[in-house]
Amino acid sequence: MAGAGLTPEQLQAAQRALVETVPGAAGALLVLEPNAPGQAPYARWLGLEGRARDLHADGYDYRAQPRYRRTLAARQAGGPSPISTAPPATSG
Repeated sequence: MAGAGLTPEQLQAAQRALVETVPGAAGALLVLEPNAPGQAPYARWLGLEGRARDLHADGYDYRAQPRYRRTLAARQAGGPSPISTAPPATSG
């Protein structure tokens, strides 16, 4: 994962801490793109009461979603990343 330097377990712990400490948070979505070909991205949503979803394993195309594209555009423009409180829609 590009520059993360953290294990998936550490990333999940950080997401869990965010959900538990931010008032009104329904969940935390974190996407880290792989830094080498053939590696899987870390693309997970963690919600209240232990709800979790591995977007990559589910086959959810997060790259096609407007919030992902807005985040990339904001990053390229040097602005803050957009924040969405809604969990990713389930596929199927």
